[in-house]
Amino acid sequence: MNSIVKVQPDFSIIVPAYNQAKYLGATIESVLIQEYERFELLVVDDGSTDNTQRIAKSFVDHRLRYLHQPNAGLSGARNTGIAHATGRYLIFLDSDDFLEPSALLYHKQAFARNPTLGVSVGGWRFVNPKGRAITDAKAAPSQLDLPQLLMGNPFPVNAAAVDRSWLGIVNHFDTTLQACEDWDFWLRLAAVGCHMAAFEQPVCAYRMHPGQMTRERERMHTARLTVLNKAFQTKQAQDQGSTFRARCFAAAHAKTAARAYYVGDVKNGKYHLERAIGLDPSLVDENAQALMWLIAGWSSSPHIEDPLAYITSVYSNLPENALLWTNPNQAIGRIAIQMAFEAFQRCDWPAVSAAVMQGIRHQPSWLTNRGVLSIFMRSLWKRSSVLT
Repeated sequence: MNSIVKVQPDFSIIVPAYNQAKYLGATIESVLIQEYERFELLVVDDGSTDNTQRIAKSFVDHRLRYLHQPNAGLSGARNTGIAHATGRYLIFLDSDDFLEPSALLYHKQAFARNPTLGVSVGGWRFVNPKGRAITDAKAAPSQLDLPQLLMGNPFPVNAAAVDRSWLGIVNHFDTTLQACEDWDFWLRLAAVGCHMAAFEQPVCAYRMHPGQMTRERERMHTARLTVLNKAFQTKQAQDQGSTFRARCFAAAHAKTAARAYYVGDVKNGKYHLERAIGLDPSLVDENAQALMWLIAGWSSSPHIEDPLAYITSVYSNLPENALLWTNPNQAIGRIAIQMAFEAFQRCDWPAVSAAVMQGIRHQPSWLTNRGVLSIFMRSLWKRSSVLT
């Protein structure tokens, strides 16, 4: 009589699920088709009232375990998964997102290359509600230490795998947080010396939903400040100095300003940007160069359909402490030309033409720049070639 030999999993993928039956099937399937097969999948039903249980139990696979609990929130569901996990490495996968087929293989290789690694971070891409990519693959910064993390959470939770041995040193997810609980988790790991490293290959997709910016904006801002105040109670963060602390809080206000401008809430956009500049005056040094590139970075959000229109809107509604140090037309012109050259590298000819025209409109001196005129003329030629 043959007996089934159970193999200890290397990875435990924890999926907290609360009323996400619409996407849960695709999330589970993305795990079950992994190229690296030594894993277990724990779906933690956090008191769902939809078809979450039926969807989870429709998959017949010995590697999948379904756990049900009364609603305890995202952190509570992840902590339940941790308590039942048996793998050495943990991945926290949200129930509306999914893994790329090679995700576990890439993470396994990263840990094999570096035995001291505590957290492996891969790349990711943003997808629309139907799961179609809306951005190219993104990658976390190559340096993932405490100072870097204090400036903001640089990667989605789905992109990381953590060696569970570190969970004996830090507490699990903070159930008192209503958002940013993953950022808080990474900060606490970094503060005790956990080594984190990133690689470029995409391992997951983050699904964008309509209304995310509006729904989560104030909750996210409150959570960011809570996490930062908590982090700066530790000696490791305090050792970074008071100036750096102010910069971190400025970054938090800047993120909230960006979200406010995204949804047309100019009043709060101006308020939070004013607070950011007050905390970090270097943003307006040298004719506000840092502020200019900060705003340019905001426009790359997958939420933004027309980056140039968004930038123009922001510069039309700057707070007074920004207007004192910046020339809006000059800034918009320079950002537009930068976008034109980026579009040129992608061979996106309509975007090149639109960006150059916007740049010249705001800063006519670009008409005398040979490089700008060259890419503009080439974009017109390419577009006419396609039409004919």
